[in-house]
Amino acid sequence: MKSVTTLVAVVGDAAADAVAEAAAAASNVAAEEIGELPPDPVQATARVREAWSRAAAHGAIYTLVDGDPLSVVVAQWAARLQGEDHDLEVAIGLAGSLSMPDYYQVDIELPLPAVHWYLGLVERLAPARVVPVQMNAASLLAALSSLPYGPAFPPAAEVAAQARDFVPVPEVVPAARRDDEEASSSPGAAVAG
Repeated sequence: MKSVTTLVAVVGDAAADAVAEAAAAASNVAAEEIGELPPDPVQATARVREAWSRAAAHGAIYTLVDGDPLSVVVAQWAARLQGEDHDLEVAIGLAGSLSMPDYYQVDIELPLPAVHWYLGLVERLAPARVVPVQMNAASLLAALSSLPYGPAFPPAAEVAAQARDFVPVPEVVPAARRDDEEASSSPGAAVAG
């Protein structure tokens, strides 16, 4: 069943607070909380699926969810990338029961390697549907008012399967972050004292 609300995955460390504040500030925005996920990929995927099912049932124009339906895949991909124990294949297999959001709002301060996933792989699949934002209610609402139109994401199972082969490259780091790093490492950079 197709949702009547525009589903937006809000990704970042402060997403839960920003999503709740945005929904409280705007009558056409609903919020759905995923919360802390258990370490077990099966249980975590079940919790994510339940939250996204509730989100799809909202009648608001926009529903912001404080996490990605593929968050379990992303966590397992990051663990593999960092040489840690992982259950990536389990997470990929479980992703077939999930649906992709209509849009992502991604914190511009997202840490590595997550920034590579969202502003690399996911953005490459549907460039107009990944919107970098500062993680606060005002930025989320401002971005909602001007969401670009573009092709939708492929099915979640197809996106998740790309985790098997996706290895980030340095060029994926957002331009704003590269500019900040270059400014702080340049000889004329200000030093806090």
